[in-house]
Amino acid sequence: MALAKKILFLILVIFVSITFSQRTSVSTILTSIPESRSYDANNIVLSKVTGHGDFNSATWSLLNYGTLPAKRILFDAGFWMTGIYNGEVHSSIKFYSDNYSPGPIINGQPAMIAQPEDSLRYRVYKIFKGNDPQNPDLLEWPEDYGAPVDDNGNPFIFGDQLLWSAYNLLDTNYVDSNFANPKKTGILPIEVHQKIYGREGNKRDSEDLMHNVVFWEWTLINKGNSSVDSAFIGLWCDIDFYDIRSNLPAVDRIRQTGYLWSGKDFEPSLGGVPPAVGLTVLYGPKKPHPDSTAVFKGEQVQGFYNLPIHSFKAIGDDKKEDPLYGPPRTVNQVYNASNGLSNSGGIIFDPITSRATKFPFSGDPVQETGWLFPPTESGNGSGFILFLGPFDIAPNDTQWVMAALVPGLGGDKKGSIIMMREKIDILRNQPYDSLAFGSSPLVTSVTELEEELPKSIMLYQNYPNPFNPSTKIKFAIPPGLSVNHNELKVTLTVYDMLGRELVTLINEPLGAGVYEIEFDGTDLPSGVYFYRFIMGNYIQSNKMMLLK
Repeated sequence: MALAKKILFLILVIFVSITFSQRTSVSTILTSIPESRSYDANNIVLSKVTGHGDFNSATWSLLNYGTLPAKRILFDAGFWMTGIYNGEVHSSIKFYSDNYSPGPIINGQPAMIAQPEDSLRYRVYKIFKGNDPQNPDLLEWPEDYGAPVDDNGNPFIFGDQLLWSAYNLLDTNYVDSNFANPKKTGILPIEVHQKIYGREGNKRDSEDLMHNVVFWEWTLINKGNSSVDSAFIGLWCDIDFYDIRSNLPAVDRIRQTGYLWSGKDFEPSLGGVPPAVGLTVLYGPKKPHPDSTAVFKGEQVQGFYNLPIHSFKAIGDDKKEDPLYGPPRTVNQVYNASNGLSNSGGIIFDPITSRATKFPFSGDPVQETGWLFPPTESGNGSGFILFLGPFDIAPNDTQWVMAALVPGLGGDKKGSIIMMREKIDILRNQPYDSLAFGSSPLVTSVTELEEELPKSIMLYQNYPNPFNPSTKIKFAIPPGLSVNHNELKVTLTVYDMLGRELVTLINEPLGAGVYEIEFDGTDLPSGVYFYRFIMGNYIQSNKMMLLK
């Protein structure tokens, strides 16, 4: 998108306040709908989150661009869905503007049509630990619309700060101005519950990466009378940073991640180092499989598996109509892209391997191998769409997706990609509860080893790292950790990149102290491995590299 267009977009009124008389059963404190809310728990600030699926303008305080006033890592992002509904392709998208309506689906109608008098309730709710008990969002928490509650019916806070909203894909009064489609094929009977949350704090990545990520969850409910078949969920990002004309999209299938990296390094007029910024899918939609177990909203579900990303759509410039580099702009183009085809429906061939692919630009910028995005095709609108599917969603059925925005900052542009990958590797090896509710830090590296007992559990980076063939793993347990005066059991396990357990080094109760154990990789091939430390509710994984 041209720079002028982006500026115009940022000053548009996203959410018009509508004042109606309130139902007598609802005591509403707010008198107007906030245009947007902000996520601002940690080093990432997501400044504009609206009640109709819009979230954009993310900045990262760790950046130092010198002459640039902004520390932006995300311009805009949104949720997409496409599939076969009543025999024809339907596609609902959020592409700068959107065609979503605030509120749930009530009695088969969008909330703004069914019950406009409750429009103040169709807002973004923001709660956080230590919240003011008079916060209207706490007092008016919309449990009846699906907002999460605990066993006692109280608002359930994910992370340390949670933004929750419900919106729907059914309202024909909302049409994306960037999407050339008839109204009827741009709607679906889908209600979406959206969570944006994260851990509070301002530490560096090297101290606690959880202070430098944001989590997104989407729950989808089919409120229609017909199934949406062969459906796909799309996660779209326009990631802007550094020189926005040199941000290059790429995909990492192993890490289930779409990301942008900088084609420039140490630009004198900008100063600083460009980051790499990724959107990683932690859990995809569930699909039946008799021998698998899926994670669904944090719970394990037998007989299902989580779908991986199905295809990747890179956008070089949102002004172009190019079938490969341009964004999909019609219902059918969206469905083509979701199936791993070009906008026009053609098969995409990797020019390096000459093989058909659904994942263009999956090369490695660090090693400078494989198919990399050409710098000449990047413009103001660089971004991508990750598609997950296909799946069927029957009436009253529910699907769920979890993703994370993960920036990385290294010593140069390649170092930033490496740091981003390291953070994603650690996140993807954590259980859901540790990400959504855990309080312990997730450390990417520790350079100073404390000789005295820390006040909390510490798992240190193995040393040496990389290693050949052995390395030492050190951890510390503070005093006072016990249950009924019994020492807590410690488990230290080594896994390969696919998550397969290789060896359990420790599985026994341990008291306070500093411990060190040697891991021998003589019988293993070169590669990346993980070691996971568990003690009570504390769970942490670190990465190590074996080089022979």
